[in-house]
Amino acid sequence: MVPSNDSGRSPSQNPGDRDVFIHDLKNVMTGALGHLSMARRRVKDVSLANTLSAVESILRGACGMVEGALSTEEHAVMEEVSALDVVSSSIGICVPPDGFTLRLSYGENLPKVRAQAYRLQQLFNNLLTNAVRAMEDGGTLSVRLEREWPDRREADSPFLRIIVEDEGPGVPVENRDRIFGAGFSTREGGSGLGLAAARAWLEEVGGEISLDPACTTGARFIVRLPAIDVIDPRTKPMSTLAQGVAGRALVLDDDPMVLQILIEMLEYLGWEVVSYSDGRDIVRRYRDDQQRGDPFDLVILDLTVPQGLGGAETGGILRELDPNVRMYISSGWEEGIMSDPGLHGFSGSLKKPYTLEELSQILTR
Repeated sequence: MVPSNDSGRSPSQNPGDRDVFIHDLKNVMTGALGHLSMARRRVKDVSLANTLSAVESILRGACGMVEGALSTEEHAVMEEVSALDVVSSSIGICVPPDGFTLRLSYGENLPKVRAQAYRLQQLFNNLLTNAVRAMEDGGTLSVRLEREWPDRREADSPFLRIIVEDEGPGVPVENRDRIFGAGFSTREGGSGLGLAAARAWLEEVGGEISLDPACTTGARFIVRLPAIDVIDPRTKPMSTLAQGVAGRALVLDDDPMVLQILIEMLEYLGWEVVSYSDGRDIVRRYRDDQQRGDPFDLVILDLTVPQGLGGAETGGILRELDPNVRMYISSGWEEGIMSDPGLHGFSGSLKKPYTLEELSQILTR
């Protein structure tokens, strides 16, 4: 639910309301992705598991794009972007749920790119919309992301390559040299500005877009973006789930939905869980159990607790009680403690929203 405000302005017009909205959105998405990842683990039907995985990807991409749209930064700002998040969001926006088969695939350890997120969104919205329109009776739409290593000098930076392919009639030979020109459109009422603007913007950031002439059935567009030396965490290989008796976990979160799914996921991974919604209760319980000689093996603390003691303050007190406490900080934000948890005495950070696999991967490092 969008938080209300006395000014009558939307969250995008008020930085304070924007932050609250994004915080609440991340909590909702944590609940949704957590339940989806649990469901995917429990189903035995492979096609259903793949469908649930695709929904996870689309929801995460949509969350990222909403966050970007509500950012206090100007649209023109270049930032680190997960192309996978952008593509997933565009799929959710542009590809109808019926009549189309979607194949989204990506390699491991793919890099992020530096781009203007809204322009990247426009690019893939355009490509996917055109692909859907080209397949009037439905069909298969394939999107693949892969790293392209330089084949010239070792010092050259790699590219992230995104391939969008449809099963439509393809682009006639006589039009292949014209589709990126301003004003060209095969659609009645079309302005012809989409692909032309996309090519111009990509050239500004050192990228490119092309139509693969080797594709004889349908159309295959190839987008190349300069990669940066930051791995997209969504593409990191997931370790095998560490199930079994793991120990006792103490968790803090003031959102009942997040707390519910976090407890469920931890118990699935073999943890005995005790939870609270206020850091003061966490401190009391940790101290009491430590004095009884039965300390907790794991603590997960939500960074922001508006009506109680938050994760940073709680963590500081726990470190005084036990310098060897194993703690993780959790939040939807990436700045501050989340960007360098070790500097603040945490074993790591758990960024919302997260799935069962991501939770397991963090806890087994």
